[in-house]
Amino acid sequence: MDRLSSSGVSVVKPIYSKNQRLVETIEFNDESLFAVVFEAARGKVIDQFEDYTPDLMKSWGTVIGQLHKSIKNIETPRRLQWHEEPGVHLAEKSLSDSDPYTKIYNQIKGFLTQLEKPEESFGLIHADVHNGNFLVDQNNKITVFDFDDSVYHWLVYDLAVVKIAMKTVYQREGWPDNRSELWTHFLEAYKETYPISNIWERRIEIFCYWREVLLYFWITTRLNTNEFLPEDKKRVSDYRQRLSDSLNSFDPEILS
Repeated sequence: MDRLSSSGVSVVKPIYSKNQRLVETIEFNDESLFAVVFEAARGKVIDQFEDYTPDLMKSWGTVIGQLHKSIKNIETPRRLQWHEEPGVHLAEKSLSDSDPYTKIYNQIKGFLTQLEKPEESFGLIHADVHNGNFLVDQNNKITVFDFDDSVYHWLVYDLAVVKIAMKTVYQREGWPDNRSELWTHFLEAYKETYPISNIWERRIEIFCYWREVLLYFWITTRLNTNEFLPEDKKRVSDYRQRLSDSLNSFDPEILS
């Protein structure tokens, strides 16, 4: 994040400690705690229908394009590969022959396992640039944070995350659906910053299904292990139902 910020990408900038370290380790009760401080991001969370404007979508697409462009030019740290990250392991605890979406999960993962990884299309990504992980100011400048899920993945997964995040919030709030027009603004701005080929643009749909099936099984595992607060269970269960409804439209032909 320090390198990205220094490269001019609008992400929250970590602050060096008086010991000139970005991460300080604190020993407490036989445990190691890690402390990090960031400069404050300016702006607000987008949570109203009126917030989703063409200008906002252009800024969203541009900042992700800048992330993808800049990460290619800096030395990147060791991070997990897409299939190694904790969310995948958590989701796979609930795979079972009795669940019809297990087949979809295995089909998509099998496709991804064999998918090519060209340098311009695969690398270190944020992996979670949804509407809750950035603030936007009055000039539609976006500042991104929460890089905890950063992982080596296909770049278009970052785009799929945006598309599914918009779908989720629109369904949850029952807003009039203008997502198609807004998505066009987002994608055009992204491609102006970081061009992608037609084949990778078409593959965004595959990664949308991958995102949804991951979330479906991730939620299933956490529901089965009672990890949600009682007051959150209905909301989360309703979301899982929406995910399952969406997965019913999956056609394996898109993998060919």
